[in-house]
Amino acid sequence: MNALWRFVPRLRPSLFAACAALSSPAFAQLQDAPSSNEIVVTPLRAPQAVAKTGSSVTVITRDEIENKAAKSLADVLRPVEGVFVSERGGIGGNTSITLRGSKPSQTLVMIDGVRVGDPSSIAGDFDFGGYSPSDIERIEILRGPQSALYGSDAMGGVINIVTRKGAGNPKASLTIEGGSYGTALARAALTGSYGDFNYAFSLNGLRTDGFSSFGYRIGRYAAYGPFGADPAQKINGSARLGWSNGNGVSIEAGYLGFWSNVHYDNAVTPGTTPEDMRFADVTLNRQRAFTNQFWAKGAVDGLDGRMTTTLNVFGNRSDRNSLNDWSSSWGPYLATNDYSGQRYGAELQNNFKINESFLLISGLRNETETAKSTTGPVPRNAALATIDVDASQVTNSAFTMLQWTPTDRWSFSFGGRVDGVESIDNFWTWRGTAAYDLTTTTKLRASVGTGAKAPSLYQMYSIYGPIANNLPALQPEHNIGVDAGIDQTLLNGRLALSGTAFWSRYRNLIDFSCAGFACVYYNVGRALISGVETSAKYNLLPGEWLVKGSYTYLYGENLDTNSQLLRRPRNRGSISAIYTGITNTEIEAQLYLVGSQRDYGNVTLAPYARLDLWARYRFNDNFSAYLRAENLTNAQYQEVYGYGTTGRAIYAGLKATW
Repeated sequence: MNALWRFVPRLRPSLFAACAALSSPAFAQLQDAPSSNEIVVTPLRAPQAVAKTGSSVTVITRDEIENKAAKSLADVLRPVEGVFVSERGGIGGNTSITLRGSKPSQTLVMIDGVRVGDPSSIAGDFDFGGYSPSDIERIEILRGPQSALYGSDAMGGVINIVTRKGAGNPKASLTIEGGSYGTALARAALTGSYGDFNYAFSLNGLRTDGFSSFGYRIGRYAAYGPFGADPAQKINGSARLGWSNGNGVSIEAGYLGFWSNVHYDNAVTPGTTPEDMRFADVTLNRQRAFTNQFWAKGAVDGLDGRMTTTLNVFGNRSDRNSLNDWSSSWGPYLATNDYSGQRYGAELQNNFKINESFLLISGLRNETETAKSTTGPVPRNAALATIDVDASQVTNSAFTMLQWTPTDRWSFSFGGRVDGVESIDNFWTWRGTAAYDLTTTTKLRASVGTGAKAPSLYQMYSIYGPIANNLPALQPEHNIGVDAGIDQTLLNGRLALSGTAFWSRYRNLIDFSCAGFACVYYNVGRALISGVETSAKYNLLPGEWLVKGSYTYLYGENLDTNSQLLRRPRNRGSISAIYTGITNTEIEAQLYLVGSQRDYGNVTLAPYARLDLWARYRFNDNFSAYLRAENLTNAQYQEVYGYGTTGRAIYAGLKATW
């Protein structure tokens, strides 16, 4: 058996082609494709039945998240078709998640409809490593260019995380967990409603001794060990309150905060000298990060329920403080870095049901972003710190979307948006979709649209930006994408199949170049990304066996260098089997398969297979226990060159609900 698992990670792409062919009765996707009657919000910015959307969308439910007992969002999202994960080190390490081969900064991440990317980071993207999946009601993953709906960043798609809303009698829960790498976790939640009011609160804490970010279980670095573990601590808290008078007037407000303290190692590149290799595993590097987010929303129905007007005000702030040991054979180099990014604004949206066939959605948005970062000595001394960036920008946007449903089987949507950002040209985006219920079990869908991303404050205003170098301002990145797919159910609903082909062309990408000691950001890059996403779910033996799986083939080419895009494996898939034949017990095994991929330094990361297992037993309505086993075969692999990944690990927990 061990010999087999040592062999599997070396399998050629033919294995993945086989997985694609078998993505039918026996292999299906971990997250259930939403049923045709399920309501989603993200594809249209309004409630819509899945049967009426022409977009490619996946819904991950609260039950799926809880059954996984996942310690991170990466574990929840990793098996979804079209999703690509790059995790640097263990729990809490910097983690980026992208859709359809886009960059991390080209995938829009929202929590309760509010963008959560860090304005003070280099490209403005969101680090999933600091956030835990606590008190999440659902996650909607919308693939393809969506800037016509959501503006900047939504070039590869949108990941919308929706927190839980209280309802019914008060309900409290407490979860405790412990396991490998000295990991301990605790979660507490309280939800409910009283009359016209509803509430939901949660608190989530995690600590781990971890393992070395650099070189852990990577054979070529063994001679430079032993390596020191990189511990991490995370605390997440959320609160959501709501009121409705039952006559079309409602008010909601939410708060989210997440804090992390993470130790990490320096990155290495191919060709790093043995003298410098010893400076990769360091004990001083650490980062403390704290993010706060607040939003409040009021909605009013009018015209006998045909029109809903919503005003949403929001704000978030991210503060990061890091201590870095960048010493090398050139000499010691210690530095402190402080980052602060803010985003605040308001959005007005109006949904008007013209008649039974037409729904018009329109809105206005104002958003301000600020970023400040400094570099200083060790120990920290504000008087000696150098300001790297201290800038802000305002974005004003207007959008409109029309949904037309001429018959019960046909549904169309078309819309556009204009975003005006200070210091750069306005950018226009558009999107159109079509869906057709060929039969009650067959749905055809297609979409076409454009995406854009405004340059980040760091790219514009740092010493590497055009402003400091007396160059023309950077312009937004752009892409155009199209997809077409089919959703099919067979065997009286026991078998669900889905397939999507997609194509996207990127231009005006922001790149970074150095000539001698002069480095600058500039617009030049072009890329072509295409592929196929398939998934299936088969109720093999109702009440006992459910089998799922997904497969993604992605071709990504840098058109400037005619080379494969980095960190985008061409083949990726998952196979999962769930057994519920024992009363109050659920057991799931999942095999995650990833093909080879190129990384920086012209290196190729080997393909790998990782096997995980989850088991949950419910003693009664109030108490349950679960077991999570990761990388059962102890496969050695890398998602980012030089960074270690988990070995065989076991975690166990208890949950009480009352």
